[in-house]
Amino acid sequence: MLPGASSIRTNADTHAYLKDLQTAAAKVERYALVADGPAVWVRSRQRNPLSIDWPQGIELNGHETFERVVNDFEAQRGLTVFVQKIAVDSLAGGIVPRPTTGWSSDVKYWNFLDYVVANRRKVGETKFFEIYE
Repeated sequence: MLPGASSIRTNADTHAYLKDLQTAAAKVERYALVADGPAVWVRSRQRNPLSIDWPQGIELNGHETFERVVNDFEAQRGLTVFVQKIAVDSLAGGIVPRPTTGWSSDVKYWNFLDYVVANRRKVGETKFFEIYE
């Protein structure tokens, strides 16, 4: 399911999340994953099209870095973006919806996710992802 992770044991929620991603990704030519999921790119059939594997606050810690990632992202055409609907870091304990915009003014984690949602067209969704083009 996750290339390179065949011997890793997990719970049913994490398995369902990864299966949902695998099914959705098989239907498109190129995709990006926002905001969690750097392990997906370790042995993926494609390279991560984003210029950052983990677009979160600790990585996007300044306006210049954030703008670079946005500009790299906007330069790409034909990219399907899977935006998580859940807080992936909570899967070990169950399925928890991702925080919404404004959830915490101190958390910059969701800035790039919010940018994608505000600037791309939603074309569908699965159990765990909103799908944007």
